[in-house]
Amino acid sequence: MPRYIVMNSSVRGVGGLMTMPEDAAKMGMPPAWLGYIYTKDVDASTKALEQAGGTIHRAPDDIPGVGRFAVVADPQGATFMFLQPNQPEQPPVAATTPGHIGWHELYTSDWKAAFDFYSSQFGWESAGEFDMGEMGIYKTFGAGPESGGGMMNKPPQIPVPVWLFYFTSTPSTRRPSASPTMAVRS
Repeated sequence: MPRYIVMNSSVRGVGGLMTMPEDAAKMGMPPAWLGYIYTKDVDASTKALEQAGGTIHRAPDDIPGVGRFAVVADPQGATFMFLQPNQPEQPPVAATTPGHIGWHELYTSDWKAAFDFYSSQFGWESAGEFDMGEMGIYKTFGAGPESGGGMMNKPPQIPVPVWLFYFTSTPSTRRPSASPTMAVRS
């Protein structure tokens, strides 16, 4: 397995970096940022996902010093990973915590089917819907006391279903200044 580097924000891991696995590169997978869904049992979660129409891209395996994981996709094809950490369980972090993911967003081919899948597999709950006109319905969801996001049918310029992640940052109080080498002409 390639070396795995855990990225931390304050005292907690929020992401990881690794070289693209050779088998994934051979299949033509581009570099990507994939999210984890926590589970207490990766093997059972992977089996349940497959029985619900999802796809297993990499069977459950271990990341030394991190935990057990699997690379999977929902029935519409959006890829994510399961993670069963081998560290003690940590309390949830508020979505407003700088350096942590504050919003999870799914662009999919069928948001209603996607919501049914995620709610049945993980207990996610509806937090409402917004009609965005020509862009369609934006479905919001809660995935625990400190986690949530939205999903919608993907626009044509996004070729495949995909998860996006928005990191929370500290608001800047600095004002942009003009560069002395930049000139604006009208």
